[in-house]
Amino acid sequence: MIEFKYVEMTNFLSYGNQPTRFNLDTSESVLIIGRNEDVGDGGEARNGTGKTGSIQAILFALYGKGIEPKLKSDDFVNIKNGKKLEVKLVFKKAGKEYTIIRKRKPASLELFVDGEPVTLDTMKNTDQFIESVIGMPYEIFMLTFVMTPHIDS
Repeated sequence: MIEFKYVEMTNFLSYGNQPTRFNLDTSESVLIIGRNEDVGDGGEARNGTGKTGSIQAILFALYGKGIEPKLKSDDFVNIKNGKKLEVKLVFKKAGKEYTIIRKRKPASLELFVDGEPVTLDTMKNTDQFIESVIGMPYEIFMLTFVMTPHIDS
């Protein structure tokens, strides 16, 4: 079983230069209400404010993809800032704590197990290792956790 601890994002979709962290290890419900101050009167618009982006960040950290599999990795970079996307995901599985730090513009992928770096020689090999830790490919994770219409069962 995967126990998500937190996801933190910077310059990811609608999230800007300041890191935003969502704690995921609570047993309580979390309500995310977006507030788009660029559109509408007094920030009453709710579209494009990061509600779905918080889930996308988890997928991006794990698989380098989002809910819509056709999006490219660079499509997640905040349009206003245009660089230095960083998503950090911390989770526990089988008694070990994993930290994934995935970046774009410039691109990099770092993996730590119990605080020790275990990043492999290429991003592709590190991605394969992460998938083996998760125990399921992107499509199965999407059908199990996200239940999206973008993936055929």
